Amino acid sequence: LASSKGFWSQVLGVGDFYYELAVQIVEVCVATSSQNGGIISLDELFLRVRKARGKSRSAQDVSQDDILRAIKKLRALGDGFAVIQPINGQGRILIQSIPGELSMDHTAILNSLQTRSSFTVEQLREEFKWTDDRIKTAIDFMIKEGLLWIDNNGRNIEYYFPGLFTAQRVIAGENMTENQHTSDNRHHLAIWCRAEVFTFGALTTPPPPDITPSVSFPDKK
Repeated sequence: LASSKGFWSQVLGVGDFYYELAVQIVEVCVATSSQNGGIISLDELFLRVRKARGKSRSAQDVSQDDILRAIKKLRALGDGFAVIQPINGQGRILIQSIPGELSMDHTAILNSLQTRSSFTVEQLREEFKWTDDRIKTAIDFMIKEGLLWIDNNGRNIEYYFPGLFTAQRVIAGENMTENQHTSDNRHHLAIWCRAEVFTFGALTTPPPPDITPSVSFPDKK
């Protein structure tokens, strides 16, 4: 995207502001995909994009609506980006940055995690009245795609959705002191190490470096 600005601006049908915002969205999604499987909450994406843009007033002049508009324009490149809306409009909006469509069952599971970041088979069985085969099929697919972490150290196996797990860290970390950050990182590292992850590189891949794009920030148009 960044190498042929004029061409891609024409393909996406946007001006400089939304073109550069789209590039930053892609960069964040690529950098975090090994951690969240390619699904990130709008809240986390928004905060990470703002961090990447710098602290100047013009750089921070971006809203969640701008993010959604830029993602809508990215759909012109194919089905790699999609917006997953919460049921009844209540809860967190999720951004899918991996090709392919999630099934209704996968979306239902993601929406069930609006108030928690993990679930068990028993919880899904009680909430949705699904058969064990249906639950297993949905979970196996999400594990294969890298969307879930597994913690089998408790009484019941718990499945964590890192796309919401990391969002809580980013949002909570906005006002943390350095000591609080250290304590929080140790806590989540302990959970990370307990998780049995069935995706290549997900456990051993280090956190992505801060993204510092060398771009200017034109007015919206």
